[in-house]
Amino acid sequence: MTKAWELVEQGWVQGFSFGDEDGRPCRRDNAVKFCALGAIERAYPNSASSAAMQARNYLYHEYNNRASVSMWNDDPQRTQADVVRMLKGAGV
Repeated sequence: MTKAWELVEQGWVQGFSFGDEDGRPCRRDNAVKFCALGAIERAYPNSASSAAMQARNYLYHEYNNRASVSMWNDDPQRTQADVVRMLKGAGV
C-alpha cells in the first residue's frame, strides 16, 4: 500500500488537492501531484477521514498548529519536504 507521504514525495501542489504532470488541477484518478489532504484521500480511499484526523492531531501536538491540514499545506512558506516530514510523522 502506498503511503500519503510517498505520493507527496513524488509530486506536491498547493491550493488544490490533485495536480497533473504540469501542476494544474485535475481529477483524483489522473493526479501525479498531491497536497497533503489529497495524498491522504488517494492513499486511503476507504478511511480518508480517519487518516486525515490522524494527520490533524499530529499537526496540533507536534507543531502546535491549529490550522486544518489543507491550510497548513497551503501556507506560502511551506515546502514539499515539510509536508513529507509531517505525513511521515503522522504515520500516513
